[in-house]
Amino acid sequence: MRPNPNTTAYLKSLKTLTMDERTKGRMRDAIDAYADLHTMPASVPTPSPYFSNVFLQYGSRAVAFVLVLLVTGTGAAYAAEGSVPGSPLYPIKVSVVEPVQGSLISSTQGRAAWHARLATRRLEEATTLATKHKLDAAAQVYLEEQFKAQVRSSTEAAEALALAGETDASLDAHSDLEARVTAHAELLSLLSTHLEVTTPEDESLEGTRALLAVVRDSQEEVTTSRLALESESEPDVSVSVIALARAEATTRAISS
Repeated sequence: MRPNPNTTAYLKSLKTLTMDERTKGRMRDAIDAYADLHTMPASVPTPSPYFSNVFLQYGSRAVAFVLVLLVTGTGAAYAAEGSVPGSPLYPIKVSVVEPVQGSLISSTQGRAAWHARLATRRLEEATTLATKHKLDAAAQVYLEEQFKAQVRSSTEAAEALALAGETDASLDAHSDLEARVTAHAELLSLLSTHLEVTTPEDESLEGTRALLAVVRDSQEEVTTSRLALESESEPDVSVSVIALARAEATTRAISS
């Protein structure tokens, strides 16, 4: 079968993709994190030199580590980091890169933070599309569903921490998610106003408004959950102290 010239050209273009220093740092951190979590104990006997025996003994870890190397070791995977729905590399980002990165996180608090980051990542993608007048109905619905799913996963992890008696960690997780959602609600509100003034007939305006309504609903739910947990754990904490903590969390969310 003769190769498709379009496919060949696309594959060649992937070879030219490069990684910046920030991307390389994330790659090193991912591999270091995996190594720290899966260090072989001294009591494990020396495996057989034959690959089959090594695979039987360390199969799942070996496969996972090879997968990490395959994903993080290519320019295409890291170029996908900045992709948005509709981009050729976006499926790599959401179906390969993010799942592998998430699989390296073993703690409940880490998972809560990771899902909070993915929730706001979906909003960042929506903002990028809207500013380019490309946030159509299909993209808006997809990103809305993914945002809600990630918020739900982050909240569930935070609640699991509370049930385990890790109240401070649960509050941190709730606060991190709330700060991120609040910050992006403000950004979407500003973007909606801008689009209304500059391009009122743009389809992206309706998509931004619809997404903003969902984000505000999530913001209210997360805030309510956080306040309930605070009232149960620290009923005597002053309002000023809580307000200061919220302001600091919001600043961290915007800067990250």
